[in-house]
Amino acid sequence: MSQPGERPPTTVYLYELAWILPSIAIPIGMLAALTVTAFGAGIHLPSMAGRVTPALVAQTAPFDAPGVRQTGPGRYEVALTS
Repeated sequence: MSQPGERPPTTVYLYELAWILPSIAIPIGMLAALTVTAFGAGIHLPSMAGRVTPALVAQTAPFDAPGVRQTGPGRYEVALTS
């Protein structure tokens, strides 16, 4: 037990800190890894050239002929509208 004027033990604070710091650091690290991986692989949102006008989807290739097409050995392309 603590005497008057003596500091209380801080063991509980260390245990809390041991859980709080990783619970903050791990998600931040994972977000950083995901960001670096996405930019490193060249993943990005399409530019205006890659967008399709919603009213003209039925007339825009390849969506004008929906289906599955083989583009190479073991590679397929799917045109799908809903």
